[in-house]
Amino acid sequence: MALMTLRVRHCGKAVTLEGVPEDCTVEGLRQLIAVETGVPSERQVLKVGTPPALIKEVAPDARIQEVGCCNRATLILEERGGGEPEPELPPKLPELPELGGSDEGNAAKRRRLEAQGEEEVLVDDDDDDD
Repeated sequence: MALMTLRVRHCGKAVTLEGVPEDCTVEGLRQLIAVETGVPSERQVLKVGTPPALIKEVAPDARIQEVGCCNRATLILEERGGGEPEPELPPKLPELPELGGSDEGNAAKRRRLEAQGEEEVLVDDDDDDD
């Protein structure tokens, strides 16, 4: 029985799996990948080939060669969500109210209102207010 070397790319990193038996099952490969990457097998989405094609759900005893893995192949590992909440988006800034009055005064008021939601304070360039 020949041994294979496989490369697994995940999150901008690459892991090399050496000594993988050519008759290894897909589930066995998932377990090896889980040990090396920390991604549980049930959360793994694997792709192989050029261009990368999804390794679909197969029978538990399916061999890795049957799904396109060969010696020195590169697999792409993506992590499927595990029921954890979606990351929160930053809060949306409130809509600015319509302001009454002159256009020059409105511009200064609008800059002050915008500055409340920003780190940088805008400078009032109008010399008319002094």
